Amino acid sequence: MRKLLILSIALSVFLCACGSTDSSNADSSKQEGTTTTVYSTPENDDPSSSDSESSQQDSSEPDSSSSEKGSDPSSSETKTTTGSKDSSHAADTSTRTELVTGSIGTTKKTVTNIITIPTKQSPRSTTTTTTATTKKTTTTTAAKPYDPSNPFNKQDNKEVPYDPSPWKQSKNWTDPKGYNGGIMLYTDKIGLQPEYARGKVQRVYISVTNEDVPVNMMKFHIFYDTRLTVKKNSKGEAVAPGKGISENPFTSGSAIVKEGELAFYAYSNKDISVDKRCIFTIDFIVPENAKSGDLYPIGLSYVDDGIAADCFINLKKDDAGRKQMAYLFQKGIYNGYIKIL
Repeated sequence: MRKLLILSIALSVFLCACGSTDSSNADSSKQEGTTTTVYSTPENDDPSSSDSESSQQDSSEPDSSSSEKGSDPSSSETKTTTGSKDSSHAADTSTRTELVTGSIGTTKKTVTNIITIPTKQSPRSTTTTTTATTKKTTTTTAAKPYDPSNPFNKQDNKEVPYDPSPWKQSKNWTDPKGYNGGIMLYTDKIGLQPEYARGKVQRVYISVTNEDVPVNMMKFHIFYDTRLTVKKNSKGEAVAPGKGISENPFTSGSAIVKEGELAFYAYSNKDISVDKRCIFTIDFIVPENAKSGDLYPIGLSYVDDGIAADCFINLKKDDAGRKQMAYLFQKGIYNGYIKIL
């Protein structure tokens, strides 16, 4: 009986001890808990800013333990943080454990931050295409600039009428208004068929008609379109004397002043009539590419070259001779051409 009583007392003590242990464990489990918070930060070029944002979010989250601490002014807090960080090229994960000690005990708080690090994009592939452009250069022989001293070389297929403006009558020269004659010096106007004209030599005649006063001296400058080519005669003369000169006792000569301009002169020791006679001729080669509508002007213009001015005068240089000459260079010259029909 006594042994039974001792055994009952021992069993009661044992059961009380177990209940106290379970109660202590239950209280302990109530006070100790693990809170895991996962923050996912958006992609950002600056990972440090993401950490800052995560810390701000963590500090703003309500915490039950801190709320309890706030209710106890005498409580103190000890905060211990441990953590580990696992980095990769795609994300940065950091885990820290915070132990918060207050009046009610120690609370373990585990915070896991997952920081998404934007994957570094591969540099843009830039393809530069260079296109080589070949500039085609066409060399064109420029036409010779127009020489105002040769109005016959405009190459516009137009006739060039005689221009009396270069004639300058001296103060002591007789006014041609008293001249009653009608002397004319004219250049041929010739029309050719294209199939006949191309590359052929065409002779042009310069003649005098209605001469009133015989002369002993003459000089003229002849101009032409440089598409034509001058062909010299067997004596090497660019301008050949006509029958009005060659059949009379005249001394004559000619010269190529420049391309497009010729000079002819003749003189005698006596006055000779050349009325209704050709005074000189010029042979021209028609261009190979001549075509219908082409017109090559040929004619005279008064020139004073500083050696001897153009003239058509008698030996005495009297009033009659002067009037005839003045009229000729003002009104009596008619230019011509070679035209492709």
